[in-house]
Parts: sequence; structure tokens; C-alpha cells
Amino acid sequence: MKTIDIDKLTPAMRHYVETKNKNPEAYLFYRMGDFYELFFDDAIEVSSLLDLTLTKKSGGLEEKIPMCGVPFRVANQYIKRLVKKGYSVSVCDQVEDPKEAKGLVKREIIKIVTPGTFVDEENPDETRRITSVAMEGKLMMLAHCDYASGRVSLEQKIIWDHRDALSFLDKQFGFYRPAEVIFNDFTYERELSAASKQAGVVSIHRVEEGDPELYKRYFELFLSEYNPALNLLVAYLEKTQLHEQDHLYIQSINDGDGSMDLSDTTIRNLELVENTHDSTKKDSLYDTLDHCTTRMGSRKMREKILRPMMAIDPLNAQYDRIEFLQSNRILFDDILEKLGSIYDIDRLALSIANQNLSPKQMLRLQKSLAAFSDILFLLEREGDGVLYDLFKDIDPCSKLAKELETVFIDDPPAAYHEQRFIRKGYDSELDELFDSSEGGAQWILQLEEREREATGIKNLKIKYNKILGYFFDVSKSNIPLVPDRFIRKQTLVGSERFFTDELKEQEEKILHAKERALERQLELLDSLRLRIAGDLEHIQAVSEAVAELDVICSFATIADQYGYVRPSLNSAGILSIENGRHPVVERTIEEEYIPNNTQLDPDGGFLQVITGPNMAGKSTYMRQVALIQIMAQIGSFVPCERADLPIVDQIFTRIGASDFLTRGKSTFMVEMTEVAEILRLATPRSLILFDEVGRGTSTYDGLSIAWSIIEYIYDEVHAKTLFATHYFELTELADKYDGILNVTVATEEVDGEIRFLRKIVLGESNYSFGIDVAKLAGVKPAVIERARQVLVDLEKQNNLESAALYIKDEPVIDGEDDELREKIKSIDLDNTTPLEALMLLQSLKEEVDRA
Repeated sequence: MKTIDIDKLTPAMRHYVETKNKNPEAYLFYRMGDFYELFFDDAIEVSSLLDLTLTKKSGGLEEKIPMCGVPFRVANQYIKRLVKKGYSVSVCDQVEDPKEAKGLVKREIIKIVTPGTFVDEENPDETRRITSVAMEGKLMMLAHCDYASGRVSLEQKIIWDHRDALSFLDKQFGFYRPAEVIFNDFTYERELSAASKQAGVVSIHRVEEGDPELYKRYFELFLSEYNPALNLLVAYLEKTQLHEQDHLYIQSINDGDGSMDLSDTTIRNLELVENTHDSTKKDSLYDTLDHCTTRMGSRKMREKILRPMMAIDPLNAQYDRIEFLQSNRILFDDILEKLGSIYDIDRLALSIANQNLSPKQMLRLQKSLAAFSDILFLLEREGDGVLYDLFKDIDPCSKLAKELETVFIDDPPAAYHEQRFIRKGYDSELDELFDSSEGGAQWILQLEEREREATGIKNLKIKYNKILGYFFDVSKSNIPLVPDRFIRKQTLVGSERFFTDELKEQEEKILHAKERALERQLELLDSLRLRIAGDLEHIQAVSEAVAELDVICSFATIADQYGYVRPSLNSAGILSIENGRHPVVERTIEEEYIPNNTQLDPDGGFLQVITGPNMAGKSTYMRQVALIQIMAQIGSFVPCERADLPIVDQIFTRIGASDFLTRGKSTFMVEMTEVAEILRLATPRSLILFDEVGRGTSTYDGLSIAWSIIEYIYDEVHAKTLFATHYFELTELADKYDGILNVTVATEEVDGEIRFLRKIVLGESNYSFGIDVAKLAGVKPAVIERARQVLVDLEKQNNLESAALYIKDEPVIDGEDDELREKIKSIDLDNTTPLEALMLLQSLKEEVDRA
């Protein structure tokens, strides 16, 4: 905002500027009557961002002040649009009744809405998170907060270099998808910015750390050591929301060892939570598995898919619970019925903490708590502890539920400030006040009838409005019949309004009784809000329990519907799947799905080289192995006839790079960057999926790179690997290495047409079927025939030497005086740009050529 002579401004505009200066980085929504107004630069910018009409008003300066505004009743819709663009909004409200104000109406900032703290009441399924990031020595710490529910998840990892930092931040943001990221003094700010941009974070900014002991107010009992990220988060929330954050609670503390590590690339390539076509849930693994009854369960399902477990015992316990539900169908149906009556109480946490629950929300809370109590009773009655033991320590707040059950009418009004919502019999004083008010209303009707007879005015009516109170309404044609005791109050075009001393006296009694009744009702409501807030911790525990139970029920439902089986888990690293199926593809194709076996054994064949034609099913086969592994590690049964699976620590995928092409990176550069990261991070407990690595460069380069990658995985990494390729020469590696198997997709020729059987079999393919695929795709016959002629000519001229010549028999020995090697060693990769890297590579190549 440009410099303004504040002394010349009117009192209202002066207060606006003073309020704006308290939070200059946020747009100020300033309540004036029925509108939130914006002035000066805020008005100019917001009118453009939201397509609002920009006007001007006098404010004491020589020039009129730019102004725009939005109706206060729908302000949330406009704030939502701003925060989704990455902006913050200060909401300055009227904190006193304008009728009672002496001079300027008192106004104060009641909250600052940021991208990570905005709660969209119209879209309760949306989860918006704010993430704080901090360093403690080499330990990177993150605190992720779902503000609406109050859930906080803490993550940390030892970081050794810039690559570690970027990799960890990429995975964190890929999983949590924060809308807003905050930091203070941070070593890896460049990596933080890059990871935020990649994950679509709309706001990233530096904030003040505040009191380093602040976190203890909320979490001292849960944390033994200081966590700077958590402290930064709490300080920022207190500053922007202008009150204590009593609804916050720590849901999880992760150090990276308790769950499978999935990169954002893997999440995207396997379409775990959204498809790659339009980035929606449809046709994703999440879409297939989510048969949850509650919104809480659906959100929990998504979290589980992105954070598979790595401990065998908890997974086996989850399988036991699924089997328990399957074998107790009546109980299962009863639980599903009870879950159906549970509302999204997870999203009530903020309103409970702020003590502004509405009667409707309280009634929903009561029904939800009662339903959960019923579920616990059903489980306890069954006598088998396999499921009950998981929830037996949860306090279902039965006493609170019973108290609330007696309070409200069946359908409380939305506009509860001016209508009755507490049922008769709950509070005697309230009943008396409403009886007085309602009795007065009856008296009004009787007076109306009495005066009609006394005056002879057949259409005489007693009406009411907030300005005039109660009055007699008389049409113009009946004015001569009005008696002298009627006192004229107001004259209109078609009628006149009157009152009598009797009506005025009764009006005061009626209005006072109703006013006092509504006041008493709100007093009782505030008392209930305080009572519920005292149980917030238990209510949040119920919410977590409901979500967990709902997920288990969803797993049991899909296992029954889709024919999934219980997997066995082993510690030997063996991956064995009999007649496995792709869980999503089998639900979306019309024809019968062809299942496939998979066997990866660290002491036998742990690396498969997969050959075969395009469109034959290689990629589907690879993905189904990964998805079955993920399903098993989130506690789900799996789509196959039998599965004996290891615990996998990471799943890596190198499939496609089209999404990076518009960012100025070539397909091959993206491919090699991802390959380098995979080879750096993979362990013997990992699962790697490589699809057509090397295709982004020339045939000789691509083949040599693919060959070298397979050898490196075999010699150094030992990870279970599925390597699909069109380089048929790679199949020669199986003759050299015992742990490499060749598999291919079976095909058959029927009447000169190629048919893909979708079956993975031992062996290799030395024919790409590319022309046949083109024919199936509908390419014109003349083009197909010409392609066959060209292919014959090329095959006659082919002089490609056998790749077997390049099989590595002896390790390469470093030369002590190798100047080129020393030059390469001296390159600082962390501070080398892609352009500089290409120039270095060119100079090194020229040096080798000269040698």
C-alpha cells in the first residue's frame, strides 16, 4: 500500500488502514453492514483476482478510494477462491451491535485464513494441510497438520546431503499434499522450494518461530524432546487463528522405518489414489478399495494406501479381523448398519474446541457416539476379542451421548438463534418462558378476533415487524370504521397501521418473554458446548476408531465381492503369487481377465527380463505385482488364488515421463535422473519396476545402459526387479546369471492374425510384433504392407553384433594415474546445473575421442 496521509482519512478508513497494517501480507475483509469491503490496493488486486466490480468512495483524501466488496453471508466462497490461489485473508468483523454503538462500530480481526487453515464447510471430504519444516543438526523434522480435525503427524529423517533433502521432501509432500508450507531458518531452502512446486503447494513462506517452549502447552505429555517443526506450527496457528489450538493432537510420529517408502513418481505411476488421465479418484486403487461407509473411513483408506506397514504381526492381526467379519455375517451387517448412522465427527473437532457447535451438529455428534457405543456392545457380546480388543480401551462417551439425547427436538432449525431447538421438558425455566411467549401469541389471535367484531372491520389483522412491533393493519376502505381508541402509527399507500394501549402493554410482555426464552436457550447451548469441549480428546479417539473399523469393514467387503484371498507373509524375501490379477483393470475391462503367476526368489530368480509385443500386457503384469504387494502391506486381502509375500521397504517405478516434457526436460534426462535415484536408494528388500529403460536415446546407447543397469542391480542391489524391454539382446543375460529369468507374453497366430494371450510364460521373444500392433490399431493396409517390405530390407542389412560380447566377466580396475577419472571425481554434482552438466559431458566426450 502506498504512503497515505492517515490524518486526513475518515475514522472508518483510518481504522481500516491501521487494521491492514497489522497483517500487511493478507488481504483484509472489513465488515461494514451486510458486506465485507476491501479498499486501496487490496480492492484493486482482489477485484481482478475474483472478477469483482471495482468502485470508489470518499474517505477523506482528495482522490476517491478504490473499493470492492462481497456479501458477508457468502464471503466464505470468495475466501476459498483466494486461498486456493495461495493468498491469505484477514477477517475483520463487527464485535458489537451497530444499534448500540456510540460512534464508530467496534471491529476486530477474528482470524486470518491461510491456504492451510481454510475449512471448506461445503466440501467436508477435502483435506487441507499445513506443513512446518525445521532442522535440528542433520535431523530434518516436519509437522503436518490437518487443521479441520486437529490431527498432527510428525516425520523426521537424518539428511546427509542435498539429494537426501530433496528426496525426503518430495516423498513427504507427495504423501501429505499440503496446501501451505512454513519454515523459519532452514538449510535446504532451495530443495524445499523445488519439492513444494512439484507437489502443487500453493503457499510457501518464512514465519517467525516464537517461544521455543510453546509446544509444551499442548504436547508436553506426548513428547520427551523438543521438536522445532511442531513448535513452529503451533506458534503460527496461534498467531493466525488468534486463540489457543486446543483441538490439536498428535496422531502419529514416524521416523521412516515403520512404513513402506513410496515416492511421488511411484504413487502416480501405479495410480494409487488418482488416475493419470484426469487426476481424479476414478479407476485408481483407492477407488477400487474404498467401500467405506463414513467419510472418516474413506480418508483413512487413502492414508493407508500411501503408507503401507512393514511389521508382519500387525498385518496378520488385520487379516484375522477381516476373517472374523467374513465368518460372522450377521454381526458384520449389524456393524455396517451402525456405521451408516455415524456422521463425519472428525470434522467437528475445530468447532468443538472453539465452542461454536450448532444444535444440528450436536445432534449428529450424539447419534454418532450412540452408534459407536452400540458397535462396542455388539463386539463385546460376540466374545471373540480379535476385533473388540482393538477398540476396548476407547471411551465411547456414553454418558455425554445420553445427556445430549434428551436435549434437542428431532430437526433443530439452522437459524437457531431465533427459534426453539431444545425440546420441552429439558429445562423448566425455558419451558415457562416459551409458554409465556406462546401464550402471548395466542392472546394476540384472540385480540384480533375480538377487535374484528367490535369494529366491524372484517379483514382487520394484527401484524408484527422488528421496527414497529405489533400493530393493527387496516385497509384504506375501512378507515372510517376505526375507533378513536386506535392510535395511528404509520400510513402506507393502501393501508394504515394503528396500535392500542392494550396491545402495546401486551407486546412488551410477549417480546420480553420470547427474548428471555431465546437468551436462556443460548445459555443452555453454551453450557453444552463447554461440556462437549471437555470430552474432545475422547471424541477424537472415537473418530479414529470409527475410521479404522470402517476400513477393516471395507477390506472384508471387497474380499467377499471380488474374491480376494489372505496373503501369507515371509521373512525370507520370497515373492510368490499364483494367478494374480490387477485389482483395478479386472474391474474395468469387459472381457475376462487373464491371471498370471509371479515368482521372485532372492536365492533363485529375483530379476525378470520381460519381453513381448506392445499392448500384450507387460505393464499390467508389472503393476499388478506391485499393487498386490501394496495391498498386502496395508492389511488387505489380495486378488489371486494364493500369495506368499515378503515385506518390501520401497517400491520404485520407472514408467513414462510425459508429465515432465513441458517443464523443459527431455524424456531421456528424466529417465536417467529417476534411474540414478532408484539405484542409489534401492535395497535388497525393495521392489523395482523398469519399463523400457533406455528408449529415449539411440539403440546402442539405450541397450548398453539397460544392460549395465541390470548387471548393477544383480551385483550390487539384489532387489526384486521386473524389467520390461524391447531390447531382445538383454535376454542373453539369463545365460550368464543364475538369478535372472526371461519371461515373455504368450501370443498365437490365427488365420494370419496375431492374438495376445495376456499370459506370462518362461522364455523370450525375439520379435516385437510392432507391425502387427499397427495393423490391430487400424493403420491402412498399404502402409502395413510397405512396412513389412522395409523391415525385410533392414533385417538383411543388420550387422548388430551380439550383445553377449559385452557381458561383464572381470571388474574394471581403476587406474591410479587416470586423469580423466580424477577430473570426473572433482565435479560438484550438488552445485551443477543441468546445462553445465551437459557441457561437462560434451567436453569429457571430446577428451575421450582425442585419446
